[in-house]
Amino acid sequence: LVRLWSVSGLDVPESVLYDAKRSILYVSCINGKPAKRDGNGYIVRLGLDGKLSEPRWITGLDAPKGMGLRGDSLFISDITLLREVDLKTGKVVRSLRAPGARFLNDVAVGPAGRVFVSDSVTGSVLVLEGDKLVSLASLEPFGGANGLLAQGKTLLVGTPRGIARVSPSTGKVSLQVAVKGLDMIDGLRAAGSGKYIVSDWKGRTLLVHASGTTTLLLDTTAQKIQSADLELIPEKKLLVIPTFFHNKVVAYRLR
Repeated sequence: LVRLWSVSGLDVPESVLYDAKRSILYVSCINGKPAKRDGNGYIVRLGLDGKLSEPRWITGLDAPKGMGLRGDSLFISDITLLREVDLKTGKVVRSLRAPGARFLNDVAVGPAGRVFVSDSVTGSVLVLEGDKLVSLASLEPFGGANGLLAQGKTLLVGTPRGIARVSPSTGKVSLQVAVKGLDMIDGLRAAGSGKYIVSDWKGRTLLVHASGTTTLLLDTTAQKIQSADLELIPEKKLLVIPTFFHNKVVAYRLR
């Protein structure tokens, strides 16, 4: 990795999402404790060069984390709510409560437009059906659920045991890639040829091969700098990592 730029002064940035249509990055900022309902959370719009487009584009959230795009809607997980934002106005148009949810985390949107969200406390994955969030699968046998990646007709889920596979139609769960030595996969992105780039929240960023072996790309655990829900833009060879309590977003070029 070659470091390109960093943006400081962000308040607990948890997730980065690339909007190819608008050529912009969204950054969710908790701005407080990850499970506290305080109305302090916000979303930043950031250029691919690291310049702040809109420092506080959406405000009034509690502890926003994962995000997903569907058409002109941005979906944001917010503790026990899934928020839907109209990208044309920047306004929250729906706040959907997930029954039994305790800590909604990542969001992914499948090719058919289905919206999925993980709950890291209950270890479950939910799916949006109309105006309701319903349970799809339990990842408790794999130690929990965090990072999500919709890939073709499959939903991949980051767990402490590796990358699990969930059938969006049946909810059947299996382990796609077993990875040893993980704390929890937070960010999960496809890197081509059966490989994935993942972030292990405590500060490691890894390239996971199809065999389960890993290549360490970055390790900031000694500096106590976290590696949260990262974004990978393959066509630009750009990797963007939010550092959570370190209050920065850092971009790297992949060689």
